[in-house]
Amino acid sequence: MKNSIIALALMASGLCSCQEKGGKVANNPSATSTTLGVNDSIVMKYVTCPKSTIDTLIAKGDSVYAQTNKYSLENLGFGNEEYNKCLIEFYGDTIPVAVSICDTYDIITSNSEDNETNASFIWHEVAKMQLTRFLGKDGHEVTEDDINKAIRVMSRIFDYYSGGSQYEMNMSAARQLLIADYQLLDAYKRLMDEYFSIEIKKLVHADYKYLLDTCSKYMEYRYERDQYSDLPREMRCMFYDILTAKAASINRLMKNKASEQSVIKNLREHVCFEDGKFFNLTYNMLKDYYTNDY
Repeated sequence: MKNSIIALALMASGLCSCQEKGGKVANNPSATSTTLGVNDSIVMKYVTCPKSTIDTLIAKGDSVYAQTNKYSLENLGFGNEEYNKCLIEFYGDTIPVAVSICDTYDIITSNSEDNETNASFIWHEVAKMQLTRFLGKDGHEVTEDDINKAIRVMSRIFDYYSGGSQYEMNMSAARQLLIADYQLLDAYKRLMDEYFSIEIKKLVHADYKYLLDTCSKYMEYRYERDQYSDLPREMRCMFYDILTAKAASINRLMKNKASEQSVIKNLREHVCFEDGKFFNLTYNMLKDYYTNDY
């Protein structure tokens, strides 16, 4: 379902210049292997599917990773020769791994409707390991700050395509969605680390699926009602805002050291945070707010 909503992709760029001091990422892998070496026991902390499903999806990520050096900007859907010339000049070595992450997302999350949420969390761990391998290829000890800075750089790079043709603006908005999705999944994982229980894990998965289903329902309504060239960009920007608002709500829980009951309440009520205000995500809220806004 999510693949049909989001034309999601990810572009890592300028990563070699993104290294900062911070918490160490455990088990930095060698860059010489054609497999990522994702630790399935770590993945199991965040998913509810059987180990066989985890291993299958991780193997799909490995199959893409093994082809990394064959990818180019055109595989991302970026076709502006002027923009691409600049991107290749400044970030050429990162383009293959960027496309690899995009392709990994598509392969892991597509045809996984029964395990949509689990597939997303598995993809996040695979993408994180892809970035870890890239950032650590010169022997650098990769930190969480390195990866977070790389994600921020990706977001800035997508601005190259945010002011071009309608198609380019649509593509830019789609790429930005992947950034928001990665950051929300990261926030959910940190929440599960901080409040470790089966109940919290189930509520995280239910909250994430509710968010996807609610946005999907609203998008279907808008596409049935409206048809114009900028609608895809508008819908992706709306979804980006929702993903970001949910991540902000989760991050505030951890920053404020909220009680477990507060966390449970937040997840059950699908609380988001934007512009200094909390709100409960509902289909009617989307219709009332976004339909009038657009």
